[in-house]
Amino acid sequence: MRRTEDSGTVGEYAHLARVASDQLAVLYAAALFSGSADRVAEYLIRFGKAGAEDLQFALGRGQGAVRQLVQRQVPLNRERGPVLTDVADFALLHPRATLALKYLGYLLGAFLVLRGLDRRLFPRDETPSLRRPHMQNAVLALFCAGLLVLATEPYLLKAAPLSEYRFKIVMPLLANSGITPPPAAAIVTPAMNTSTVVSIGFFALMQVAIYIVCLRKLAEIQRQELPPLLKLRLVENEDNLFDSGLYLGMMGTAAALVMQVLGLIDPNLLAAYSSNLFGLVCVALVKIRHVRGCKRQLIMEAEAAVPVAS
Repeated sequence: MRRTEDSGTVGEYAHLARVASDQLAVLYAAALFSGSADRVAEYLIRFGKAGAEDLQFALGRGQGAVRQLVQRQVPLNRERGPVLTDVADFALLHPRATLALKYLGYLLGAFLVLRGLDRRLFPRDETPSLRRPHMQNAVLALFCAGLLVLATEPYLLKAAPLSEYRFKIVMPLLANSGITPPPAAAIVTPAMNTSTVVSIGFFALMQVAIYIVCLRKLAEIQRQELPPLLKLRLVENEDNLFDSGLYLGMMGTAAALVMQVLGLIDPNLLAAYSSNLFGLVCVALVKIRHVRGCKRQLIMEAEAAVPVAS
């Protein structure tokens, strides 16, 4: 009562005293250390036993650790990595700015890598209509940065477990009526684990590779010193290559489903069908965005060359 005058917080502490009587010492010490009893109660009710363990861990690190934990209201990530002191101090003082800089670094790094690959794989004298380097690299960099964010954020794809200290409503009249209630349906909380993210990222990178191969083949045909009609026939001859993204996507979906049935990977339909989805997107981009424009240009060149030949 010395730390709060809110009757709701007092009720939360009374509830925690009933359901978590073995954590009263941690609860009381955290309330004294943080100076915010309501935030401590909210943290414990939200995260349950895992939250009590995090509070106990923070208590061993001092008053500042407890205050930071209950102020952020996030679970504790105990996986350690290399951290620079100055960077850690800046992240503590400016968490949102640090997170924005981190994501911007992912995006800029992916863009520079893709830009370097683009300059390495595609010559500069390539047909301009087939090359939009900045636009293509920006889209691919945004996609790669998104995969990096999903892979490096520890709790972004994990569903929060149900707290053991949450409020429960018990109706004794119904409990003593002698009527057996039907069993409650299990609540399945959707979650994405690391293997799912890795599978989706692998399927996406395979489609990116197919996309780059198709663009290189189009550029190779365009650079050849051949009549436009012959170039057009060569482009039509590569239809199977331009459809290979769809074939690879279906193969990835089938392989993922078989591996899930055999128990080699966790069952998750999102990871399986993402391969097919990426294949459809890749083929649509190649055939509608690039092949169609290339054929149109070759047809116009062929029609323009007919009067000259005659």
